[in-house]
This record gives sequence, structure tokens and C-alpha cells, in this order.
Amino acid sequence: MKKVALFVSLVAVLVAVAGATRPALAAEPTDVQKFEKTFPFDENVHQIGITVGDATIESVKVKNWPDAEDYKKAEKDPNDTKSMYVVFTYSNKGPITYKCKFTVTVLDPEGGKPLAVDDAKKDLDKNKVSDTDSFFVKMKTRLYKQAKTFKVNFEVWKK
Repeated sequence: MKKVALFVSLVAVLVAVAGATRPALAAEPTDVQKFEKTFPFDENVHQIGITVGDATIESVKVKNWPDAEDYKKAEKDPNDTKSMYVVFTYSNKGPITYKCKFTVTVLDPEGGKPLAVDDAKKDLDKNKVSDTDSFFVKMKTRLYKQAKTFKVNFEVWKK
């Protein structure tokens, strides 16, 4: 019985020590501003014009489109993927760096499950003009011709 009590006490101490040494989770920012914009899914630059403090997210452009060889490959393999490169242009003329979570969703024109979704957290660095933040979004190659629009959700807060 003493061994069981000692074992239970030892486990309790280990659990307490493990909990005390675990790093605290980062608190969610309280000053988050959220925006959503939808754009045609094409190769054009699309104006955004979202401003938070001194930071303005100016535009978005989708790059790295499939070429003829990519589509040919996708005919043989319907699961073939191609990663688009989504580039956001911003300016932040102020002394504060902001953080932005960009979520890109390529919408199904028939209202079904999104064709592609990905996100990234990026800095909107202080004292920058016409700078860029970008990331890749993977989508099945054969779906590029079907897609008509994409949506971007923005969550912006002070870093």
C-alpha cells in the first residue's frame, strides 16, 4: 500500500513539474481586424485597399500558372498538383510592424467544397513602401481551368 501511495505521489510531482516547465501558449491578439475580399481567379493584379493603422494591403496577384505541359500531365494523372504563388503588395509607412494572417480560398464555381485553401502569417514590416508578402497554394492542376474566383481573408494586428 505504501508503494502505491509513493507511486501516486511521484506521478503527481512529475505531472506538476511537466506542467510548470511547458511553455505558455501565446495569447491571441486582442486587436485583430478582419476583412474578406473576393477576386476573379486570373493573372491580373487586383487592388485591395485595406488599411489598418499606417499599414495598407494594396494588391494581390496569382503567379506560377500551369502551362501546356502541366495540363497534359494532369490529363494522365488527375491528382497532379501545381502550386500557385500568391503575392500581396503592401506599404507600412509607420513605426509599428503589423502581423497579417492571409487565407486564400479558391472557390468552386458550383458552390461545393473549395478547390484549394491555404494560409500564412506574414509581417507587414514598418517603414516599407510597396513591399511584398507571398506564399504558395497547392491545387490540382486540372482545377485551374474550372476556377472562376478566389477569396482572401485577412486578419491584421499589431505585432
